[in-house]
Amino acid sequence: METIFMYIMPVLIITSVIYYVLIVPKIRNKAFVENSKIKNALIGKEKETRPKYLYDENRFQPISELIVNEEVLGITDCMKRKSGKQVAITMVVNFLKDFAESLIRKFMHRGLGVMGGYQFSRGDKGLFYLVISNKALHYLFFDEGKLIEHQRFSFHEIENFNQNSANMADQFLKGGAMKYPKISFKTTKEQFTFFYTESIECYPSGEPLETNAMYEVNHLFVTPFKNEINQI
Repeated sequence: METIFMYIMPVLIITSVIYYVLIVPKIRNKAFVENSKIKNALIGKEKETRPKYLYDENRFQPISELIVNEEVLGITDCMKRKSGKQVAITMVVNFLKDFAESLIRKFMHRGLGVMGGYQFSRGDKGLFYLVISNKALHYLFFDEGKLIEHQRFSFHEIENFNQNSANMADQFLKGGAMKYPKISFKTTKEQFTFFYTESIECYPSGEPLETNAMYEVNHLFVTPFKNEINQI
């Protein structure tokens, strides 16, 4: 068995190296070319193309119909927004889950003679968006196509607006936040922090965007969001 493993291991290593050195760059380059092609085809046609997404009930109409008397300028996905209390609860729950998983793995290994464990889900169920209009910043939370939460922050009530990258503390408190840009600001009521993903993978219904639609949406909504957020 060890002899077979000695022969298989180098093959797997070489195959992996070939894949990441030769195949992955080709896949990325193809995606870049497709993105550029679609983007170039849209230049000058943004105004007439945006409505096919904003006012289609199977696309972003659930978002646009909430932004009353405002012009939607940009949209992007974001992480679920949690208050300080929710973050503290999440930390405790995750600690207990980690502890429970550890105990289960030890029991299965020692008591049953098998490796494994129960993997708890830490994902936040639902779809979360940041939307910027000509008058305000909006945070939207949908679940199975239904609006669960809508917070509106008019520009005149936003104070001490900051935009930077998530730090180690954010990573610890928000798991995975290190990948995302971070915005924070104050209102008369509370301090708010959001992490956004610079992409949109699904419509509010939960349906994933088609490949070409992802490229179009990136140009029509995500890039404008990033540009507009710099103006606050």
